[in-house]
Amino acid sequence: MAKKCDGWCWPAVIYVTLAAVSLLLTLMQDLSHLGEHEGNFRIAVVVFHVLMALFWTWVLYWLCTNCQNVAAWIILFLPVFVGLVALAIGTVTLSAWMVGRGVEAGVQEAGHAAGHVASGAQQAAHGAAHAAHAATMGEA
Repeated sequence: MAKKCDGWCWPAVIYVTLAAVSLLLTLMQDLSHLGEHEGNFRIAVVVFHVLMALFWTWVLYWLCTNCQNVAAWIILFLPVFVGLVALAIGTVTLSAWMVGRGVEAGVQEAGHAAGHVASGAQQAAHGAAHAAHAATMGEA
């Protein structure tokens, strides 16, 4: 008989908590769009959400009870890791596309033009200060 591990299965507890919050947010969003969707669609989404939460909670709990806590933690954090990798790939791809389209050159030109505007504003402020100084010197 295989050894059973005792204690809390923290990956399953964390997953149940996140799934409950997600389900609550789904229901709140659903209530805010009450008249826009068909009732059967709303029920199907909630039922699917609950079934998936029960399935993955059972998988995580089974892994923990069979002393596979590391595997349970990996499965818990795998979607976060995949999401971060997808975000990094998307950021690099978008940056390469922007450089290829010359967006960076356009941003630099806009920055150069903004520098001219700022320089003109500084010159105008300097001229105004000079005029004010001359006016006070003339009055004295």
